[in-house]
Amino acid sequence: MSKTPSVLVSRSNPDYKNLVKLFRREKDWDNVKRLHAIIIMLDHKNSERVAKICKVNSETVRRWVKSFNDGGMNGLLKKKDQVDPLS
Repeated sequence: MSKTPSVLVSRSNPDYKNLVKLFRREKDWDNVKRLHAIIIMLDHKNSERVAKICKVNSETVRRWVKSFNDGGMNGLLKKKDQVDPLS
């Protein structure tokens, strides 16, 4: 059984500092988990490790990172919550 490759956060906007601000302000638990995973991925760069920390499946972490890379915050947040988070 081969190991699924990890993904990297390639988007630089919002940056780490602004992601932490958004994480601290967020009220929706699902969005908190997603933001937390992205922040930790920036530090660890390993979806398996982040999945263990966040208590989710590593494929879920990879999916969240891909959504964030492709669509920024609107790609990451739950659909009903899509807004410009920095406004």
